[in-house]
Amino acid sequence: MFRNLFVIALIIACANALSIAGVRKTIDGATKENFSAVTAEVEPFLLNDAGVTFHSKSLRRLNTKAKAFGLELPENYAKAAKCTEARRAKQDAFVKAKIEEAAEAAAEAAEEEAPAEE
Repeated sequence: MFRNLFVIALIIACANALSIAGVRKTIDGATKENFSAVTAEVEPFLLNDAGVTFHSKSLRRLNTKAKAFGLELPENYAKAAKCTEARRAKQDAFVKAKIEEAAEAAAEAAEEEAPAEE
């Protein structure tokens, strides 16, 4: 008996969770009136469960819908997704390395100019 209730609860929980097909249907069914509700409903899936490709395609679809309705998506909508975390870390490391290289080059240029003036 307890096992049957557990299985039923598990099925209900899985049915309520969004899937790729569910997210796609939700985005396709968006209207101007329910657009903010759709974005709020889809965002947790995009942040936690979506892969990189589905994440970028969904954001593109949402941007297209928003422009068609004369609306805009929030600037940082679903930008801190798990699937893009590695790419953001790699980009951050690259930018920091470039800043350090520029600072070292400026310091070397300053050293070379200082003795030449004497």
